[in-house]
This record gives sequence, structure tokens and C-alpha cells, in this order.
Amino acid sequence: IHSVFFNPGELKLVQESPEDRRRFMNLALSQMSKQYFYALQKYNKILFQRNNLLKSGRSDLRETLSVWDEQLSVYAAKIIARRNELLEKLSPLAEEAHAFISSGKEALKLSAESGYRGGEEDIREAFLKDLHRAAEKDLRLGFTTVGPHRDDMKIFLNGEDVRLYGSQGQQRSIVLALKLAEADILYRKTGERPVILLDDVMSELDMSRRDYLLNHLDGR
Repeated sequence: IHSVFFNPGELKLVQESPEDRRRFMNLALSQMSKQYFYALQKYNKILFQRNNLLKSGRSDLRETLSVWDEQLSVYAAKIIARRNELLEKLSPLAEEAHAFISSGKEALKLSAESGYRGGEEDIREAFLKDLHRAAEKDLRLGFTTVGPHRDDMKIFLNGEDVRLYGSQGQQRSIVLALKLAEADILYRKTGERPVILLDDVMSELDMSRRDYLLNHLDGR
């Protein structure tokens, strides 16, 4: 059973670290694609091994590192490509939902921070070059400084970073718009309506935003 969940803790998606926004994308994509979930598992496993190697100080470090780089780039490209596709679908749906929730008074915009574009092979080659360029820094710091484990999804409201300028009510509206957009994408992907679980959703929403939410959910 596919599901989309909201409770006040989900405001971390907007308020806190890039890890929370990556988690949102990873959970959504893993529900839609077993291949994505597998690629994410493989990437994290290889990343863990690469970071251990960077910390080890072994004499054959550079030669061994290139082997892990090749493997890491394959799964990084799959993850980045699928995230790009998700944002292409998510952005207009979330922007539309939020425009209705805010009665057209606020404009929501989403963007990816990774900067990688094109097909998987193009992304793989570009990412591999970035790994090589970051090698000295990685060796000095003892961990991998580039990759989808460090990417972010930027969220803007009326052109401003919502983490810095959004009120609690605005942030709640944005998360709801993202969740409703995710539900629409899941439906289009699977042909089945996901279960939408809402906990304490109405607090800090004005009457017009509450009306839109309830009308939007009617029959879903």
C-alpha cells in the first residue's frame, strides 16, 4: 500500500537540514521504483567503504580510490537522474497546489542544487570528474565531499529562501503542497490512489487554506 504521511514533524522538510529534504525525495522515489531503492542502497554501501578508505591512510590509497570512484559514479548517476525527474514532475504540481492553498498570493519554486543534467551517462562522467577534482580535499578531510549524499532541494517562496523568511503557517502550507504533489505523482505512476495520512494538519492554517485542503482531498 502506497502512502503519504504528514504530521508537524514533517516541517523539518522545510525548516532544517538538507538531509531532511533528501529523505523526502528518497522515500518518495523508493515507493515508486525498486531500482531506485537498490541504487540508493548500493551507493550508500560504496560510499561507506570509500570513506573508510579515506580515513585509513593506506599507502595504495590513490590507486584503490579510483576503483571505488568508478563504482560510486554508476549509482550516483542513477540517483541524481531519478531525483531530477522527480523534481520535474513535483515542481509544477506542488506550485499549483500551493497557489490554491494560498489563494494565489504566494509563489512556490523548487530547484535542485546538484547542477547535474542530462542522461545517466552524462551525469556519471561529470560526477566522476568532480570526484577526481575533489580527491585532495577528500583525502585531507577523510570523507567524500561531493555526491548525492550532499545534495539539497531548494525551496523558495516569492523568491525568498523559505527556511529564512517563511512563517510557520507558510512552511506548513509548503509541506502540504509537496505531500499532495507526491500523492498525485504516486497515483499517476501506480494507477492507485495512495493513502494520505494527516495528523494535526489544521493548526496554524487560516480558514481559506483549510477549505482548500479539505476540498482537494474530497474523494481521494
